Amino acid sequence: MAKYCTNCGTKNDDSAKFCSKCGNKLEFHESTETKSNSDFKKIIGLLLVIIAVLIMGIVIFTGGSSNIPLENHNFAGISMLVPQGSNFVETSSLPNYGNIGGFIIFENGGEYSYEICSVMFSTIAGGSPPPQVTLDRTEGDISIYKDASGENLKYMERQVGSYKISIIGRNENTMIDMLNSVNINNPPLNI
Repeated sequence: MAKYCTNCGTKNDDSAKFCSKCGNKLEFHESTETKSNSDFKKIIGLLLVIIAVLIMGIVIFTGGSSNIPLENHNFAGISMLVPQGSNFVETSSLPNYGNIGGFIIFENGGEYSYEICSVMFSTIAGGSPPPQVTLDRTEGDISIYKDASGENLKYMERQVGSYKISIIGRNENTMIDMLNSVNINNPPLNI
C-alpha cells in the first residue's frame, strides 16, 4: 500500500519513512475503503453483542429453559427428580431435637445451579417461609413465593407427610416437577 505525504501529496513507497519530494515524516493513514470495512466490522460486532444480551435477558426473565433434563436423586430416604448433573451438597442442618423437628439444606454446586439453587427438607412444625419472600400463588399443594426484592428468585414448598420440602431457584416449571416427584422411603433423613 502506498503512502501519501500529508504535506505535499506525493506518492511514496509503503516502506518509506520520509517523503521523497519534501522530506516530511510519513504516517500511515487508512484508506477510505479500509476504514469503511473496519467500521462495518465494528457495527456488526456491536449488533452481535446486543443480540446476545437480549437473548440472555429473555432466558433470565423467563426463568431459564423449561426443558431441563431430570434424573432421580436419593437424599438418604427422600427421592426426587433433580436436574441432570446436579451436585447437591449439605450446607446446613439441625438434627431432630425432641418434638421441635429439624432440617437439612442442600445447595446445588453442579449443573443448572442458577435455575435450581438449593433444596431443604424440614420436619419443623409450623415453620414459615423466609421473610424476604411473599406468596405469589398456589398450585395444588405447592406454595409458590416470589422474592420481595424483585430478583427473579422463587421459593416453593410442599408438605409431604411430616416433611416440608422447599426449593429455591429460578425455573418454576422444573421446581414444580421436582416437588411433584417427591417420594419418601424408609428410613427417611435423620431430621
